[in-house]
Amino acid sequence: MSCEEDTELRDLVIHTLETNGTLGKIRAQLRASVFLALEDQVHHRTPLLNQSLITYLDTTNGKTNAALVREFLIFFNLEYTLPVFDAETNLCGALSRDELATELGIEQDETIATPLLSHLLLQYKDRAPSVGEESSKLTNGTLGENRVRHKQMQGAKQVIRFSRLP
Repeated sequence: MSCEEDTELRDLVIHTLETNGTLGKIRAQLRASVFLALEDQVHHRTPLLNQSLITYLDTTNGKTNAALVREFLIFFNLEYTLPVFDAETNLCGALSRDELATELGIEQDETIATPLLSHLLLQYKDRAPSVGEESSKLTNGTLGENRVRHKQMQGAKQVIRFSRLP
């Protein structure tokens, strides 16, 4: 084989592996393995500290939001991202999907085909007032509900920010 044929074969293999998703999984597994190896090395000296995350996870809302992200990762079988998330959050005894659904007041039969986070966002969108809604409707008992939904959205946005990996 010539050098040019080797290059063509390599490019074809790379393209095929990228197309079927194998190369992405390998990269994700490698990132997770490198992170976990570094975590093991550093853990014996000083643990990786993210003080804002530690403070947030000490709250009930923080634990619930982290459990939502964890359930999302499990739902979509993100098997390489999950160990990294678990190591970074250091959550012990995270809520199961059933416990989380019960805590959030979600009936399980409604969410079989979607992660709980997706269900909450869809539920929020369905209940959010439309742009043309009369202001009197907002002041007749629903303003407080809108504030609660706004706080829930802020919590969901916070969860999404924590779920993004570099």
